Amino acid sequence: MNELRTPLGHFKLRRYPATSDRSLRAWDAADELLIKHVQETLELESTPTRRLLICNDAHGALSCALHSLEPISWSDSFLAHTALQRNWKANNLPRSPVELESTNSPEAPLDIVLIKVPKTLALLDDQLAQIRPLLHQNSVVVAACMLKYLSNKAFSLFEKHIGTVQTSLAVKKARLLFCTIDQSLAGDRPSHISNYPDRYVDQDLDLSLVNHANVFCRDRVDLGSRLFIENMNLLPQSSDVVDLACGNGVLGLCVQRSQPKATVTFVDESYQAVASARENYANMFNNETAVHNARFQVADGLETIDSLSIDLIVCNPPFHTQHALTGDTTRAFIKAASRCLRREGQLWIVANKNLPYQDTLKRYFKNLELKAQNPRFAVYCASTPKR
Repeated sequence: MNELRTPLGHFKLRRYPATSDRSLRAWDAADELLIKHVQETLELESTPTRRLLICNDAHGALSCALHSLEPISWSDSFLAHTALQRNWKANNLPRSPVELESTNSPEAPLDIVLIKVPKTLALLDDQLAQIRPLLHQNSVVVAACMLKYLSNKAFSLFEKHIGTVQTSLAVKKARLLFCTIDQSLAGDRPSHISNYPDRYVDQDLDLSLVNHANVFCRDRVDLGSRLFIENMNLLPQSSDVVDLACGNGVLGLCVQRSQPKATVTFVDESYQAVASARENYANMFNNETAVHNARFQVADGLETIDSLSIDLIVCNPPFHTQHALTGDTTRAFIKAASRCLRREGQLWIVANKNLPYQDTLKRYFKNLELKAQNPRFAVYCASTPKR
């Protein structure tokens, strides 16, 4: 627990999920700069009558600090919403936070929009396309970002959808972007209709995949997943399967295609990922029996899965949490998998060779086999969980 000190008050904030890296806090200098700007430039006494949208608030720092303005927090991350709820409660803030999932659009009018520039610029493109028709000539749009993550493409997206952009001076390696509403960019023009979801076809794997904006490897099957799919014939026949960190569902779809009687559960913390997996499943299996076998859950890993209930877990795990490079998520997945798998259950996992997880796999499983590898990735089978 760390304390964020702002002109609007002091707030105790914790990252969720927790991290072993003690240098990582629940906010950054860009959050601090944006909060300070709001406090200094907006007439806060009159602002509660104005509608405030906060986009991509990773751990709730912005929403908690600006709670008196009754913000709407719009995010693609279940984990971000969970962090907001926990930090809101920890600071005994009134009411409850207002949250909006990324698969739902905000409503007009939007008087103030505060944006943390996301890692995935396709998500920013999608968000700005949805936001633009909801703005009026007096709307205020301000974005914040750490300098090392701020690209020219982000500037281009703001100019495409909102208008001209001016920047603040850099403070603690953070910068604000002030957007001027360009009325010539009419909100009902086709250029302001989101380009997402989009679709690609992989002829080699016989796959046609729909992808919402924030899906990993949105334009192709990534090399780790491809290695896994090419060795799919080695998987054991299973009744209950989980595609953990499913993304667009490519691993689970291929398991279902090869094992039509299995019940496959697709799990991800991204609302857009699960929406993509659901659409792809419906497109691939257009009969009622197959559709009814599948389950789709937005959740923190395997927290919604019962203990000793699964035969097979397949996983191509993320190795970033927002911009932070960390193995914490995968280690948590491995531990949770040992709880959820039945006695002879198996975890099949794609490992980036730069982030080996063999020690963690051996800690929670009795058997570990290397099933496939290429210069960048390996596929491991961990079986018989240690109880």
